[in-house]
Amino acid sequence: MKRFYTDGDIPPLKVVLTEYMNVGEIKKLVALTGLPIPTRKAELVDLIVRYLDGDGLHTAWQALDELQRAAVAEIVHGSVPSRAVADSVCLGSWRAVSTSAAEDPLPTDYRLF
Repeated sequence: MKRFYTDGDIPPLKVVLTEYMNVGEIKKLVALTGLPIPTRKAELVDLIVRYLDGDGLHTAWQALDELQRAAVAEIVHGSVPSRAVADSVCLGSWRAVSTSAAEDPLPTDYRLF
């Protein structure tokens, strides 16, 4: 059962990963870390959360260009509803790992244009 955040806040990462994404989508994100991929959903979620709690978030931030950083800042801190902004922004740092569109590791539902 999905929880709905009616106050407009962005739900915590663990909630998003657990309740809004399936195992296949999460595995694609874990693959971007370069770490071994666990099989259980809870382990996948914990791995991503631990990765981003460490230096992973800083590494991902450093990989963004100025426009992508501005987009992330707008989504997190902006006054426009995050879904509206997210639907129109391309965060290429996740896609930079792949060499072609056919190998795009980001699930279609979460690729931001």
